[in-house]
Amino acid sequence: MKKHNNLSTRPKQTVAQADRNNSKVTTTITELTPISEPLKFSKDLYIKIDHATLFDNIAVIVGWSSEGVSLNIPDVIANESISRPDACFATGKAVNGFITVIRIYASTPTFLLDAEIEGESYNFQVRFGTTASELATALPCYMEFKNKLMPYFVQSRLLSQYLAGTCTPVSQAVRTTHASGHLDIVHAFPDYGFVAYGWALKSTNGSFWLLTETNEWFSLDDAMWFSRPDVAEVFADSFGARASEAGFFGCFKNLGTSSSGSIRLVSLSDKGLFSVHEMTSAIGPQTPLSYARWAFSLSIPSSRFFERMDLQDGALIDNLIAKNRANYPNAADIWQTKGMATRPEISVIVPLYGRSDFVEYQLTKFSQDVEFTNGKIELIYVVDDPLLVNGLQQTCHQLMELYKVPMKFVWGKINRGYSGANNLGIANSSADNIILLNSDVFPLEPGWAGKIAANLNSDNSIGAVGAKLLYADGSIQHLGMKFDFAPEWGVWLNKHPGQGLDISTHSSLLDVEAATGACLAVRRADMEILGGMDEGFLIGDFEDSDLCLKLRELRGRIVVNAETKLVHLERQSFNQLGSNDFRTNVVKYNAWRHSRIWAKKISALKEKQS
Repeated sequence: MKKHNNLSTRPKQTVAQADRNNSKVTTTITELTPISEPLKFSKDLYIKIDHATLFDNIAVIVGWSSEGVSLNIPDVIANESISRPDACFATGKAVNGFITVIRIYASTPTFLLDAEIEGESYNFQVRFGTTASELATALPCYMEFKNKLMPYFVQSRLLSQYLAGTCTPVSQAVRTTHASGHLDIVHAFPDYGFVAYGWALKSTNGSFWLLTETNEWFSLDDAMWFSRPDVAEVFADSFGARASEAGFFGCFKNLGTSSSGSIRLVSLSDKGLFSVHEMTSAIGPQTPLSYARWAFSLSIPSSRFFERMDLQDGALIDNLIAKNRANYPNAADIWQTKGMATRPEISVIVPLYGRSDFVEYQLTKFSQDVEFTNGKIELIYVVDDPLLVNGLQQTCHQLMELYKVPMKFVWGKINRGYSGANNLGIANSSADNIILLNSDVFPLEPGWAGKIAANLNSDNSIGAVGAKLLYADGSIQHLGMKFDFAPEWGVWLNKHPGQGLDISTHSSLLDVEAATGACLAVRRADMEILGGMDEGFLIGDFEDSDLCLKLRELRGRIVVNAETKLVHLERQSFNQLGSNDFRTNVVKYNAWRHSRIWAKKISALKEKQS
């Protein structure tokens, strides 16, 4: 007999006055009742059984009791303490909730529960009154335990006899009155979990579960459900309106997940336990970008993208990004031309991805700027694309001879993304002032770098300095960033006010909410304090506004030098990443992650400005 201190539900009848000549009193709980009618004892002590369900020789008991009531439940297989705020609110007292699985050895409609209350012992005869389907419907209320409960159902001979498989695509699916479904894709992510995508249809009651080879159960109540027109077309006549929301996508955390294994789609209802479909999982995409290319292509409504990130695979992408960073090589390959500055005042960091032809366009401009040729500036190109390495190694000295601009190339041996490339460049630079510069940004006049670096050093309250960036036609592309809330997405976006306008006059320094990383001057000391740029974003978006918000917290101000002008061709590398839909989803992911970090502080900034 095992003692339990947690209970979380309530039965109907009140206990008769205890016979003081007898230390035990027996009462029968014959009916399950609402939370407003628990068994009540003196000093406001309560016991409540919400559900008592018998599955052949396995019973599930759900309930709660007041603190101070000690329960002894026989033949326990598994027990889980759960919180019961509903019972606490109803009684005004602290309570202990529980879900317990016990073994029943004889065919009986009841079992005895022992309790000790204020030093006296009581026997309660609990009658099984909840059906399997009622319990299946109620279990989502007990999220802390339901996935652990399912293996004990399977031990029941009564339910396990119903296991029988069907394995068919939508067009050939067997139509039953109980359940139909299909696992279209199951991807495993070792040491994290697995992702399942498919469809399932059930009768009016019951639930769907995923069962692994290691007998772990995961409820599809936790998955995202959505419209699958292909399923609805086939099954509308059998399942009616229920066929309209048959698609599911779920990310299930299971640290024991291996690279492959059998996953079974199981239906539980009052008709029994059915194995609907089974497939062997395959190892999923293991880099953040490859995962995004696959996962963002699934037929999941775009309107639910942010819900999906919150509840499903947003955390998985975080995990893949962290694992990817942990595998970065420690050392980088570095090659440089002659004439590199030994004590530069400014390090200009330029990541290269997708194309390298812009290097010569930049060098044409830099060659006309004495700051790049007299040792004041250290020019560092960070190669972030393995396809560019050989060509740049072979041509770098020729470029030096042609343009007379000393330069260093850093290759991190792996694609690190925008933030990772800039962090690698900073780690291999030497000046106190850093300018982050995109490869598709070209100055219109010499001396630009020294001007924005001087602005940075003129005031300790300035955390970063940007420049006025123009389109090729001379209209404004960037003059600082402003955060705007997108109600249709529920996230904050970083917008460029004045974009496309032809405005020639501005004050020298403009205070802005943030500035683009396409041209941004920062202090090395500040970057070291912050630990560099956040490498948790995909590809290149929102890293710069994230950095500016951190520097704003550290220093106080972000400014743009409106008199320093450069041309920005904008997103030349980003446009090589794939379809517009994919690029849009990358932006949405980064916006989601950025808002998750900064939403409250951006709101506070807006309130302060108003």
